[in-house]
Amino acid sequence: MLTFQYIPSARIAQLSAEEKIKLILALIKEHKVLIIEGRLQPAEEVALIARTMDNLYEEFTAFKGIEIGILQNTVPAPEISGFKRFKKRLASMLVKEEPRPEGITIIGPAKIIKEIKEEPEKLEMHFQKMFLQSHLKIPRNTAKKKRKSVSGKKGNQRKR
Repeated sequence: MLTFQYIPSARIAQLSAEEKIKLILALIKEHKVLIIEGRLQPAEEVALIARTMDNLYEEFTAFKGIEIGILQNTVPAPEISGFKRFKKRLASMLVKEEPRPEGITIIGPAKIIKEIKEEPEKLEMHFQKMFLQSHLKIPRNTAKKKRKSVSGKKGNQRKR
């Protein structure tokens, strides 16, 4: 079964970098694909990859690594000027409005996800063939390849 788990930015923002990495790796080892609102900090991404490499060494047979994809919000916010901008900032401060995270981060186990292709407005996930065949009941290619028979005849010569 394929499980996607959504993690809102409010849940992960309050964690330290170490706690974020532990949470992400624990969920990945449960074969879940994570959809995280927002982005990890660049230093957190580096630490996550380093910890993943350590886990590859420690658990060589079971853990195959991770795939990460980031989809950024590329649509610029409309420009607000003058008094309207002042009102918006004041209202945000009064209600303690947090800025919305830009984009989403997809992280999944390499045992399931073959690769994640990132484009400005879309993310493509390509799944491992073995995972698809075993979990989605996609039949394996059982047809035998036909071999062309090659005869050693040089031509039709008749004996006289």
